[in-house]
Amino acid sequence: MVITPTVEAVMGHGASAYGRLAEAGARPAFGADVVINNPPDLFEPLRDTLRTARPATGSASVPPAGDLLLAATLDGARAVGLGGVVGTVDVGKRADLLLLDGLGHLRGDRAGAVVSCLTASDVRTVLVDGHVVKRDFALLV
Repeated sequence: MVITPTVEAVMGHGASAYGRLAEAGARPAFGADVVINNPPDLFEPLRDTLRTARPATGSASVPPAGDLLLAATLDGARAVGLGGVVGTVDVGKRADLLLLDGLGHLRGDRAGAVVSCLTASDVRTVLVDGHVVKRDFALLV
């Protein structure tokens, strides 16, 4: 299942289903939709979910930021039937990668910082199927 929590909130469709789905054992994925009134990236849905889910759980670590990143990568690939092709960095899978900037000052697990702090402007380099399509913040195609 793919959810689009930012657009759902903006359009008045109610609270995000992420928490309910995760509690039920599902692996919800994040998507972007209606990009005329929402950012066309997954950073905002990640951040929105973190901001709404953690107060509801009363915890500064639930849901774990790493789980949210999985929802934007591996779970997203699985949701659209491409789990065997993309979604993780594994031998035999396409090299679809984002190289992010802005967290060099941090040590250890950066998942929380990616989810809570980064935006599309922090995407330094993008590879699609092994081909560089963005380098040093500039699109090449």
